[in-house]
Amino acid sequence: MDTYFSTNSNCVKCGRCTKACQEHGEKFLGGGRGIGAIELWDYVPCHHCEKHCKKVCHYDAIKITRW
Repeated sequence: MDTYFSTNSNCVKCGRCTKACQEHGEKFLGGGRGIGAIELWDYVPCHHCEKHCKKVCHYDAIKITRW
């Protein structure tokens, strides 16, 4: 199974998701305020953490899917 992280047009590039990933998650996302979320790996195994990024997103902009 592969995991895919994506943001939609609701994303305001606040950087909260990348900060949460770096502090509480598995450090899969980089970027920050004004840049938005950047996947640090070709394959982002977001299923390994508790989805900290989704918890801090006020804009419902994050979608994590597994195939």
